[in-house]
Amino acid sequence: MAQYSSWGGLRQRTLNAWSTADEIRSENRKLGIFGRWSLLVLVGIAAYVGRGGLADGVDYWIALTALNLGALAFTMQALHRRPIYQSLVAWGVLCVFTIGGLLQTYLLNFNVHAGTSFLSLQDPELLPVINEPRIAQAYGLITLSFLLTCGLIISFTAIPIRPRSFNEPSDIAILRLKRLLQLATVVYIVLSIFQKTEGFGVLGIPPTPLPFHLVAGTLFYRQFVFPSLLLLGIWVFDFKRHRGATVWCVVGTAFVIITDAYLSTSRGDVIYLGLPLFFLWFLTGRFTRFRKGLLSVAGIAYFLSIPFLTLIRATRALAAQGTYSTSLPALSTGGFGSLVTHTVLRVGGAASVIQSIGAMGNLSFSGLYDVYRPSGLTNYFTYAVVGVPLNPADNEGRIPTVMGLGILSGGIRGLIIVTILTMCLLAIGWRLIIRHFWAWPVLLAVFAEGALRFYSEGVPIQFYKTLLTIAVIEIASRIIFGRSISRTNSQKFSTNLNENLIWSPAIE
Repeated sequence: MAQYSSWGGLRQRTLNAWSTADEIRSENRKLGIFGRWSLLVLVGIAAYVGRGGLADGVDYWIALTALNLGALAFTMQALHRRPIYQSLVAWGVLCVFTIGGLLQTYLLNFNVHAGTSFLSLQDPELLPVINEPRIAQAYGLITLSFLLTCGLIISFTAIPIRPRSFNEPSDIAILRLKRLLQLATVVYIVLSIFQKTEGFGVLGIPPTPLPFHLVAGTLFYRQFVFPSLLLLGIWVFDFKRHRGATVWCVVGTAFVIITDAYLSTSRGDVIYLGLPLFFLWFLTGRFTRFRKGLLSVAGIAYFLSIPFLTLIRATRALAAQGTYSTSLPALSTGGFGSLVTHTVLRVGGAASVIQSIGAMGNLSFSGLYDVYRPSGLTNYFTYAVVGVPLNPADNEGRIPTVMGLGILSGGIRGLIIVTILTMCLLAIGWRLIIRHFWAWPVLLAVFAEGALRFYSEGVPIQFYKTLLTIAVIEIASRIIFGRSISRTNSQKFSTNLNENLIWSPAIE
């Protein structure tokens, strides 16, 4: 393992040269401990504030909250003792459950009890079905699923995983990767122009029918394959200390996020396209202070862009329906607090459970098959459960989430089975990636984003696209690097499990 000359020199190189190792591990550990305790305090305070008018059922509310806090604390403590590569996906699932399941429940219950206009502005489709008894019932189901998920996370992460080792790529292989990325960038620009010209891929607007599956292929390449290729480049170039190439790939990732946000007007895609980069840097120990600041700025830019993306989407939707207006929709003036609460509500969880309770199905094999088939239960949930009017001029869709899928497929028993089955499939997937795939740090970051998206949305086709992307990147990696091992340096890419550093070269 490489030894560093001085912490001061390391910090300077980190800030100036996009270093490949995090600066001070002890500070990160303290920050992690502070973050875990802060999260527990936040959930506890939110549960107290959000209890609303459940004074008559205070024992029920307190018992469920105590179970959730205990499970959250115990699971975070268990994950803290595991290597980050072994617990990355579990951390993501835990965050989705905490935000979408717990915090969203408290937010909804507080506003329903207080009689605010929050739901009429943020999610008016909930108004016909939501009330405090229904929220209490949903809280019980969410707690059941959360306890099962925490237990499975602790069990799966307790089983050690031996990561696949790597051979250092030669300069020829690096040159091949650069040429591949250059070609991939040209293809991305051409397809972006093609998408803009044809006008498909805009959220809420039906896609223009084109032959040879051009719409699906274009969107798959632009939103899945090309961002993952850039991620592969960032990982390899970071190790080889090709600073210019690393910066180029990071800038390319930002360009992809901005371009897709403009073309699709999807606020969620901004998060989904940025998460893999965050996961990769965190996984490989390269989440330096400079990069933390960079992602913080990106997060602020995301919140500021929400009103503008909403404005663009509304304008394009009116144009697609043939409705033109001389005055554009006004920008949202709800303030930062409104954007934060809107973001909490956007994470799939309590809202879908509340809507699904009224449409509990009978457990059957066909129902479970519907949960995991590519189209899933999205259309059924959108039109039959939520009650969105079927309009050929719109391409509306509502997300059932994994918990909603379980409830729709078989009530409480369906929720239990889908929760267990989904966690088992995810555990098998991430273990296979770590043990057998060549570019597993990159692919694990992509897989983690796909798992979070599936838990938050419950749309199987998106997760299957993630799996197909993983196959494409792995095949490309084996073709480029498989036989090109450096003769001058035959050492393995080092994996320090204690410091969570992957491919850590010496810093002179």
